[in-house]
Amino acid sequence: MTKQLTFKTENNYESYSIITTLSLTHLLRLSIEFDKAKKMNTKKTITLTIGIIILNVLIGHFFAPNGIMFTPIVLLSISSIIWFGNNNLTLIQKSIFLAALISFHDIGIKLFSGGRHDSQGLGWTHAMLLIGLIPTFVILIGGIVKDKNEIRKNKWIAFLLFPIIISIHFYLFLDLGIGRYYWYNWNG
Repeated sequence: MTKQLTFKTENNYESYSIITTLSLTHLLRLSIEFDKAKKMNTKKTITLTIGIIILNVLIGHFFAPNGIMFTPIVLLSISSIIWFGNNNLTLIQKSIFLAALISFHDIGIKLFSGGRHDSQGLGWTHAMLLIGLIPTFVILIGGIVKDKNEIRKNKWIAFLLFPIIISIHFYLFLDLGIGRYYWYNWNG
């Protein structure tokens, strides 16, 4: 299915044709298309990133273990949308918002992903989260270095807040979801 999106720019309207299916790779393409257009406002950024996370949690619930496997793609897409698709947020707000979204995604996957929630699955979830956090942190550093308008103090605060919030999240929710069991006949 193809949808036509129109964005208002300074002089005229520009249209972008976007292929939409129930696939996270297509959502990544959507974030790239938004990046080519004028930057999104904060409401669109929040809606799109939370929508990507909820879609992946639903995919993980009904089609296990795909939600866990899509975690690096989800983290890469939401970090790209936040850092390159929005100019309205400050660096500190972007860092906090990105860490909160990653925590929200991890909690959703740990609580609602399909299958048996045991130590092996938890290790796999943490491995996919770590694989996704590496490029996310690279995007965060690139976005901080790229911004020339912020003072050095705010850059350091944004740089340090992200790993601190993620560490607190791991400390509080490390074993979340152990013992849960969701299984559907179509899962195998």
